[in-house]
Amino acid sequence: MRRMSALGVAVVMLAGCGPADPAPTTTAPTTPSTPKSTVPHAEAAARLAPVMWLAEGEENGPADATTHLGDAALKWAHDDGCGDDDIADPPDPGKLRHLTSPYEHQGKGGPPGCEHGGPTYQSTDDTRPHGTVLGAEGFYLDGDDDKRGGVGAAAPVYWQYIENKEKTKFGYVYWMFYPYNNARNVPSEIPIVGPGSVLAGIDYDHEGDWERVTVLTDKSDTPQGVTFNGHGHQCRLDWDEVEKSDGRPTAFSAKGTHASYPTVGYFGKIYDVTGEGERWDAAARLRPIETEPWWGYAGGWGSVGRPGLWAADRTGPAGPRPSRGPGDPWNAVPCDEGEPRVGEVVDESLVGTWRSTTAVDQPSTSKVYNAVITLRAGAVGTVVGESSYPELACSGPLRLIEAGPERAVLAEAIDKDPGSTCIKAGEVTLSVVDGGLRYAYQEKGGRVTATALLAKQ
Repeated sequence: MRRMSALGVAVVMLAGCGPADPAPTTTAPTTPSTPKSTVPHAEAAARLAPVMWLAEGEENGPADATTHLGDAALKWAHDDGCGDDDIADPPDPGKLRHLTSPYEHQGKGGPPGCEHGGPTYQSTDDTRPHGTVLGAEGFYLDGDDDKRGGVGAAAPVYWQYIENKEKTKFGYVYWMFYPYNNARNVPSEIPIVGPGSVLAGIDYDHEGDWERVTVLTDKSDTPQGVTFNGHGHQCRLDWDEVEKSDGRPTAFSAKGTHASYPTVGYFGKIYDVTGEGERWDAAARLRPIETEPWWGYAGGWGSVGRPGLWAADRTGPAGPRPSRGPGDPWNAVPCDEGEPRVGEVVDESLVGTWRSTTAVDQPSTSKVYNAVITLRAGAVGTVVGESSYPELACSGPLRLIEAGPERAVLAEAIDKDPGSTCIKAGEVTLSVVDGGLRYAYQEKGGRVTATALLAKQ
């Protein structure tokens, strides 16, 4: 990742949707129109194009992938502590896609040094770091940190016609590019229950994010269903089950992660949230992906994630390309299997760390103490946070037992209490009020109660 100064840097935008090599220009690319009917399948692609909804408060919206290239540097990542190599800043899309001689780079020769001596790879080879047999090595795009916000509904949508090997199943894939994926519901650091204060980063934030929605059709382009994708998972709805706008399918982009879903709600293992924020009409911004200047690039579309168990998830993904293939969207599982809904997960308004603004009001004691509550996304029945009372040296996990809009009921189990001063089991109710959260405690099986106003830290 890098940050480009607004002064002293000539930002080169790359434009062009045709198969010829585009020439650099100092002006932004013009907004493309709906593809002309001379492009095979273009009319059906426009007729079936989804209406997308970006989530409320989306801070990392979609963007033009070609413009992203003009703001990025192409690099080669090395592993084992060896520095990365600069290839091109910015890269020429024609070289990325192999219309001219492609970019090439030689891998490391092996330990113990960092000298080059391995095979030579091209930018059209599958070389995304942490995604191939090369391990952490490979081509990647280092984007401009200042452009992570995207351009919202002004961004293009790229379509691709697909069919299975037997040519019996057909469809249209609608690709969306986002400069940054922010897994807003998965904290970068989560305290681990046990001795000490160990922290483990399990976030999935990464530069570059390609998402897609696939409309499934028969040979005559009659729609049969829609497949929604996100986090390596896909699910399908039959056409008559899909929410529609003017006869076209509607899809919802999850806040931060941009996974696609068929409805408004909470979904998946990392509790994505969707909503009707900004309307993004794909039909007004369509481009045929196979004529894009970068079509064929097979490296990563973002910087390499920090080392660790989730390094691959923190690395920019490989994007759409000829070698990727269509996958099997026709046999995706039904979308209604195993997805938590609103009322089953922590409401987004409660996520974060909260502290009492004044001492907790507990009529049954003269002790003066504060409450600190940390909540993260999670489903009913699971541990979704921790409570602590610093002046009493007490703390313990919070398990979600009931959820609703701007409200949560949690079971508190104090498991750290060296002075034996705290009640071990109780119920905490949190609700949004003006100025923060209202905290209400009820002892399990007893009469002790306590209240406080919490402010977000």
